[in-house]
Amino acid sequence: MTDDVGDASRASSFHFQLYGPAPTAAVRWRLLSGNNRDMGRGVAAYRDAEACSAGIREILRRLDELDPVFIPDGGNAWRWFLRYKGEPVVSSGHAYDRKVRCKEGQLQFLRHASDAQIKGDIVVSTARRWTTSAAIDLRDAVEPSPGQAPSVLPSPRRTVTPSGSVLR
Repeated sequence: MTDDVGDASRASSFHFQLYGPAPTAAVRWRLLSGNNRDMGRGVAAYRDAEACSAGIREILRRLDELDPVFIPDGGNAWRWFLRYKGEPVVSSGHAYDRKVRCKEGQLQFLRHASDAQIKGDIVVSTARRWTTSAAIDLRDAVEPSPGQAPSVLPSPRRTVTPSGSVLR
């Protein structure tokens, strides 16, 4: 991981983008690939860019401690989450059309996050795709049955949150 003022010669073109609906609003982050595809995003919102960057660094320090979860998201779509001590901290940036692609997306996040640069500036936008009125609650996840793979959970329960996007 490097910061904006860090080493310019990076092996990875992946980078963390900080974003929010207004300069003084809560700040979120997402990991973007070299061609700006959303590879995963943080679940929590932060008070400012400094706190958001610190949150990213904390998640990066704990990558080996995060538990992956793969859940169906209606039809044939799948989403992944990374949980720390049962709480979701990272989610896929989009739904995948196949479970195998969902797993590949989660592995790509883990593979590239630690080498990604953290951009210090906040991208301000009110784009609808950056917020949602429904959240997936993974805190009450059912333990898998003996024959079920530990990373697969039943269909998620959807709940609406007051802010429209925070899972906690």
